[in-house]
Parts: sequence; structure tokens; C-alpha cells
Amino acid sequence: SSDPALGFSASLHSVAHRIVGRTRDTSPPEHTLDAIRSARRMIARARGLPIELELEEIARQFVTGRNLNITISFFGWDGSGVKTLQMVGNNFNMTRERVRQITTRFGKTIKHAHPYAPVLRRTIIHIGKHLPATAEEIVVELRRAGLTRSLFSLDGIIAAARLLGLVHPFVIERHHGLQTVARDEDAGLAKSIVQTSKRVVSHAGLGKVADLCDRVEEDSAISVANILVRRVLESLPSLHWLDDQCEWFFLEKVPRNHLVTLITKVLSVSPSINLNEMRSAIASDYRGMGFAPPRAVILEFCRVVCNCEIKGDNIVASQAPKPTDVLSKFEKLAYLVLRENGPLLHRNDFERKCVERGMNPNTFVNYLVKAPFLARYAPGVYGLRGF
Repeated sequence: SSDPALGFSASLHSVAHRIVGRTRDTSPPEHTLDAIRSARRMIARARGLPIELELEEIARQFVTGRNLNITISFFGWDGSGVKTLQMVGNNFNMTRERVRQITTRFGKTIKHAHPYAPVLRRTIIHIGKHLPATAEEIVVELRRAGLTRSLFSLDGIIAAARLLGLVHPFVIERHHGLQTVARDEDAGLAKSIVQTSKRVVSHAGLGKVADLCDRVEEDSAISVANILVRRVLESLPSLHWLDDQCEWFFLEKVPRNHLVTLITKVLSVSPSINLNEMRSAIASDYRGMGFAPPRAVILEFCRVVCNCEIKGDNIVASQAPKPTDVLSKFEKLAYLVLRENGPLLHRNDFERKCVERGMNPNTFVNYLVKAPFLARYAPGVYGLRGF
């Protein structure tokens, strides 16, 4: 055709329109059909390339030789991650300024070219279908799906999308050395998981991954998988798993751990206590979860967190805390009444003796229900737990 040649910015629609609307042929129709078939084969091949080769072929249209390698390395199009000017300069034995000139010129040129990048588009869509997740999981998934031939760093994909003017509706976040990938509207997900886990541990003393997932979804309306929550938790140096399934966990340095306080009070009055008694104290705790965790979880919590020895089904305090050090004023009063008049007392006698020592009747009722070291042994009969 005598029409002007189409450039790199031409869309497939423009090419088709040119073919259909041509005014004359300068070659036999068979040649045109062969050209169309060849174009289709090239398009099919382009769609089947791994992203490393697609990005390399796109870059090759604008730079060649050493500058090609410099450009691919700087933008992370080889899968090794985006690099700084200094890093590339050191690798290619040139100044930062020279690297900046080469890469800036390439960036300005490609933004106006709109090259065909089907694999990059499919990759972005594929990432969106698997969010939220850790960056490691996404990288492995892209290779499994055949979109990359190596473990391709995601910041190179973001750099390519920005240069080619493609929308990438996800963000990479770094938290305690862990990289997570979430949709733009879900930014801050890892931080939210950590904050929620600390609140859970502060309230109940320990946490469960499945419950944490539900809590995160309630608070932020984001559905998160158990594996993502586990990876975020494992990035915290204060994490301790309390079971082999990595379901129950504990976090150190969380202020006001209520379960530690409860167990410490129980051990102060009964330095060696049966597991079932401890489970009963935890299950009846008005501030807790409303139930007792599995037996093995409680034993591990007492061993790791409360520095106890585990002897069969008995929990033994390595250094038993003194009741006078851990019990409140009225808790100590109730403890002394039972120590001096027990081990068991009927509720009426128990209340009368506590009131005689200065406890308000309403306060007595409150502590009778809430004090973890008190146990109800029969209707109306109370004593120290573990005796």
C-alpha cells in the first residue's frame, strides 16, 4: 500500500483496518495471506513466551548490545529484581550517571510505543486471582502456571507494568522481613494481621490461626488464607507455636497477657496441679475464650511461657510464685480464709469469714465467680483449686 507505514504503537485493530481497507495490492493476494498467517503465528508465539523472553524482546526493539543488558538488569526484567543505579553501574563498570542516562532514555521511549505484551497482561491478571498471598507463593505460582521460567521477582513485573502503562492493582508490602502481596484496597494487610494477633494474645493469652483469620475478615472485610496468616506470624521473632500443626500460637512481649496471670495465680496456691484442674480454671475464666484449648496446647504453654515442668498430667511450677506477690488484696484475703479454715468451706461460712475480715459482700460474690484459684467442689462448697 502507498499508505504510511505503521509504527510500534499500532494496535491490532489498526493493522486489521489497514488490511481490509487497502485501496490496492502491491503483491499477489497469496503473499498477503501468507503475511497474515505469519503474523498470527508470531502473535501465538508471543502469547506462549515466558515473561523473561517477552520483556527482552520488547526491550530489544529500542536498545541493543550492552545497553540492552543494562536496561534489563536495572528494571529487573531478567527476574532478579529491580536494582539501583549504583548496583548496575558496579556490575557493568560504569558511572551511575551513565546508567541513569541509558535507562531514562529507554523509559521515555517505551512509554510512547505501547508494545504488545500479552504475557505481562496475563501475569498481572493471574496475580490478581491469587491475592492476598506472600510474594514467595505468588512467584512459585507464576512459574507453575508457565508464565515465568524462573522465580521472577515481582518488583520487575511492577516496573514493567508502569513503563508499559498497564494497571497493576496490587502492592508489595514488607513486614518483619516478609513480603506480602495484596490488592491496593487491602494495603496494610500484614500489619493488620500482626496487630490483631497481638490483641488476641493480650486478651486470651494465646491464639488460634483459624480464629485469627475470622477476626481479620471481620475487622477488615478481607478473606485471608490460613497459610498467609501463618507466614506473617512466622516473620515475628516473638512467635512460639504451641502444637505440631502450627495452629495454636503465643507471642512474647505482648503486654498484660491474661492467661499468664491466671496460671501464675493458680500455681501460687497449688504449685503442682493436675492438667484437668488447670483446664477447668481456663475454661471458666470470664475474660478468656469461654473454653479450654487442647490438653497438649495447655501443657506446652505452661512449659514454654510459664516455665513449668510437665510430669505426666501434672503441671509443676519450677519456682512457685508466692500468693502474697501475685494475688490482689481481696484475693489474698480469700486465700488465707481457706488456708486457715479449709480446705473446703460452705459458701455461707466462706462469705461470713471473708466479710468479718473486711470484704464487702458484693466483692465476695464477684471474686467467688472470677478468682481462678477458687474451685466449686460441690453445690455450695468451695475450696482452693488443686486441693
